Amino acid sequence: MIIGYVRSFDGVAFTGPGRIEVTGDRIARVLAPEDPATTDLTCRFLMPGLIDAHAAVYGYAERPPDTDPFAPHRAALDLHLRLGVTTVRDPGNSLEAIAYLRSLGGPTLLASGPVLDGPPLSRLAARLVRDETEANHVVHLHAADGADLISLGRYLDPPCVAAAVTAARDNGLTVAIDPGRTDVAQAAAAGVTTIEYLPRLAGPDAPPLDQLLAWADPATKAETDRLLDALAAAGTGICPLLAAQRRRVLLKEAVNEPALDDMVPIMPYHRHLKAMRGSVGYAIGRRMLNEYLPMPTLDRAQTDTLARAFDAIGAWLLAARERGVPVLAGSGSPGLAAIPGHGLYGELQRLVSAGFDTAAALAAATSVPARVLGLADRGRIAPRARADLVLVDTDPGEAPGALAHTTRRVLVGGRLAEGTA
Repeated sequence: MIIGYVRSFDGVAFTGPGRIEVTGDRIARVLAPEDPATTDLTCRFLMPGLIDAHAAVYGYAERPPDTDPFAPHRAALDLHLRLGVTTVRDPGNSLEAIAYLRSLGGPTLLASGPVLDGPPLSRLAARLVRDETEANHVVHLHAADGADLISLGRYLDPPCVAAAVTAARDNGLTVAIDPGRTDVAQAAAAGVTTIEYLPRLAGPDAPPLDQLLAWADPATKAETDRLLDALAAAGTGICPLLAAQRRRVLLKEAVNEPALDDMVPIMPYHRHLKAMRGSVGYAIGRRMLNEYLPMPTLDRAQTDTLARAFDAIGAWLLAARERGVPVLAGSGSPGLAAIPGHGLYGELQRLVSAGFDTAAALAAATSVPARVLGLADRGRIAPRARADLVLVDTDPGEAPGALAHTTRRVLVGGRLAEGTA
């Protein structure tokens, strides 16, 4: 199969026009301009299949349908694939459930199994670890059960983290951590592969809004500089989940998400958010929502402070990238208007808003996670790379978020994915 394109992103830089040859599940070669081969497919813009570095394909909480408990998870995977996400890393799940979901085809799933965490266990998919011996034992159990990575929770202390990292290395597994009792600097020094979420500056149990607002406080700059130094020294990656964290504190952004209909089969309560788009509906829905999903109400001062916080976060991430810290894009889906596929494009747009150029933002969902997570054949358009490809009818220009709203065809292992245009 020969694919022609006007412009492409090869995982690192923009190129084009050009053509590539796909044989079986691999990219066989990038064709020279004078090659006479006949083109089978054409597109305006070609890029590697995207890698969502943090998304829950199993283990999130909303009551599943009695008749088909896996229906929401299949809907999430279908949406990922339809939007061009061909690899998904889930750092907290049931390996048995993931095995079933893998049997259905779709995106490649990288699964951790339950999160290793100390008391009190704060999530559904978690396994209690109280000391270094247990940490070592559980990592080996997960490796034997087929885990692709090890995920560590916020209540795990530094000795347990160090023991888990050592055991993971012995089994050839990467390690993701949501820092808390073990802070970012300690986790980086222990050798974890990636930090999930932004560093917590207001304590591990502070509400999401307080965590974000702390970034606007000038007194925290010394701490953020220290953590940046630690990440840069260790070469530890960070998956900041900017877009998903905004949705946890900015309800009106969630209500006005244009793709809410896509989220209803995954988390049905999203059908109510559309009714909140008017002032009356918002006021009524706000009261009902608070009964089971409390959301902060921001005054003008908090809104202004939050804007400054996101400016500070963006500057910190840009500085991290410039110092060689790998920045990985994750959607944090599914969550409050954090939608599979759509959420990853939203994250790319947040990185652009932070100062990343378009190529650097796209690399955060292609070549960077491929390199950091040991996926040697993903995230690039190059000979011998796996033919996970996205063919788009419009060029994103400087707005990668626009790719969520254009016509695309998706190849997975060289085959056109069912349901893509």
